[in-house]
Amino acid sequence: MPRYFFHVRDGQEYLDTEGTELKDLAAAQTYALQVVTHLIGKQGSEFWDGEDWRLHVEDEASLELFRLQFQAVMKPVPYRWGVGLFVYLSFALASHRPACR
Repeated sequence: MPRYFFHVRDGQEYLDTEGTELKDLAAAQTYALQVVTHLIGKQGSEFWDGEDWRLHVEDEASLELFRLQFQAVMKPVPYRWGVGLFVYLSFALASHRPACR
């Protein structure tokens, strides 16, 4: 089975040096979503500090296969709805692009 490496950047870079063996690219994409969900859940209020987050996935040849990018942005709700916050999480999936270092 192929091995995939799930690297995280959230103001600091965390490199996955062991990788995870998964059946195929679709399984790696599903696993990446699980990793992101877990990491966001662990952050609590720290997630709201405005840092850009990125999870990029590489194969055994260090080729970046795809990337998930996201950021929490707080904005006031329009005045007619009262005071509140909107949260924007933007996810970008880039396929088959060389690793950015």
